[in-house]
Amino acid sequence: MLKKCMAIGMITGMVLLFTGILAPSASALSWGGISAQSDYGTYWVGRYETGQVSLTISYTPYFIAYFPLWVEIRVTESPSWLTVTPSQPTFPLQAKTSKTIPINLAVNTQDIKAGTVGKVSLEITGKIILGGELRQIDPAKVDIQVGYNPFTEVTLALTNPIARTAPDRELTFPIKVINWGNAPTTVTLTITNEVKGWQYIVSPQQIKVEAKKPGDTSYPEQTVMLTVTSPHGTAISYHNKWQGFTIQGVARSDAKYYTLQGGQWTPTTQEKEKITYFNAYATVLAKNKGFYVPGFDAILMMGVLGALAIFMSKKKRAN
Repeated sequence: MLKKCMAIGMITGMVLLFTGILAPSASALSWGGISAQSDYGTYWVGRYETGQVSLTISYTPYFIAYFPLWVEIRVTESPSWLTVTPSQPTFPLQAKTSKTIPINLAVNTQDIKAGTVGKVSLEITGKIILGGELRQIDPAKVDIQVGYNPFTEVTLALTNPIARTAPDRELTFPIKVINWGNAPTTVTLTITNEVKGWQYIVSPQQIKVEAKKPGDTSYPEQTVMLTVTSPHGTAISYHNKWQGFTIQGVARSDAKYYTLQGGQWTPTTQEKEKITYFNAYATVLAKNKGFYVPGFDAILMMGVLGALAIFMSKKKRAN
């Protein structure tokens, strides 16, 4: 039995030897194959994140295998906005074994629309360390979908944040709300500090600002108005005081944000400030300077009260 096995091995070796000598390298014998698979369907990556996809690679020989493969991972296709780097692009791999290699994914530009999905194609090839000229290994190809999560960022810009006014007057500050994020964003604006004696209103209080389209040279913006009314007294008075108003803009991305939960990417339902929320602030200063003179009704009332006081005083003297 042993002699028979040795004879078969010698015949097989001779066949392979003559096949390698007489045939061109392109027709080398297919000796085994590589298989590879990733652990995600679509992987979502954010603006400030570096994602990582696991790629499991296996080597299955079709015949007897004594020597390991030298495996290479090559990126054959990827979106322009994504940098794809295998953490270990080359490595040895024994027959009937597998190895897991992390594939690093990093966003390299900001001019991307939220929800954009691109394809990453990987080719995994292998070469037998000894005798690779006679025996070839069938390669494997893997496609990975990578999506771009939204990020939220706005600013409140003021062309004239400092202004002067007189008592009992209206003063208007235009405020530009600029969307620097990659998704349509809803912004709610409020005054955060208590301002005694002043009246103030932001109109409109809530706006929607679209996202910048890829290739545009400017970012979308909307204008809201902050109107303040300076205080007045109940009598003739003089005012000379600065007052500051702090405006807060709470921005919320209108696009879905995906998080990894239980091994599956699902849209988040939680309000996470670092993900879909962003707070922006701006401050205006208004100076209320000048005399306040009551209107006709106030003067008339003061006159009536004064006349009544004189009348009561004379009445007391007569008694």
